[in-house]
Amino acid sequence: MTDNTFLSNWNEFVLVFTLTSKPFLRSLPVGINAFSEGLVIDFGLRFASLSIGTVPMVVFYLIFRNQIERGFAGAAVKE
Repeated sequence: MTDNTFLSNWNEFVLVFTLTSKPFLRSLPVGINAFSEGLVIDFGLRFASLSIGTVPMVVFYLIFRNQIERGFAGAAVKE
């Protein structure tokens, strides 16, 4: 299962990186990759972009936590 998840994510990265020419159409991993220039990687800028990218997901989870937990619990019960 882990290999399949890795390959799916890698294929998505390569597909978006190859087929998009406009920066606003790119996904978050491809956008974060844009902060590395050739052999030079600015780790401070990259970690800042990762933090900014995760904040909306954490806020979304905190707001809708109860609904998400009910959805998982409801899907686990067979009728």
